[in-house]
Amino acid sequence: MKNQDIGYIIKKISVSQKAGMDASLGAYNLTSSQLHVLFLLDRSGGEMTQKTLEEALGVSHPTVVGLVGRLEKQGFITTETDPDDRRHKKILPTEKALNLKEELGRARRENERKMTSGFSDKELKQLNEYLQRIYANISDERKEECKC
Repeated sequence: MKNQDIGYIIKKISVSQKAGMDASLGAYNLTSSQLHVLFLLDRSGGEMTQKTLEEALGVSHPTVVGLVGRLEKQGFITTETDPDDRRHKKILPTEKALNLKEELGRARRENERKMTSGFSDKELKQLNEYLQRIYANISDERKEECKC
């Protein structure tokens, strides 16, 4: 492989990883973005607000509304108004999502295994640190640009 810009390589990895994951999730009628929502919901204890999801994903409100709407239509989640703050919508997994939790976790772990094949534990730790640093660098840069 020729020496390429790091940003371009990361983009190629992202596109390839997403396509592979989407293909493996096709049997469940899910996309990798939708799986990520279910994963975050599970990690948060099985309940979160749309606002919290927006922040966790780092995406806009309309994007989250679309993801949540499709997951709800497919029967993976339900939404309800937060009784503590009626301005917020709570997202909850359905029985359908809970029943697929282990299977979807296996698909996610298999995808991770493919990506990290041939790396030692030390290399994976180092790679993770490098990627976290790259993300922090570009996140800080965006905050400075928008003066958030």
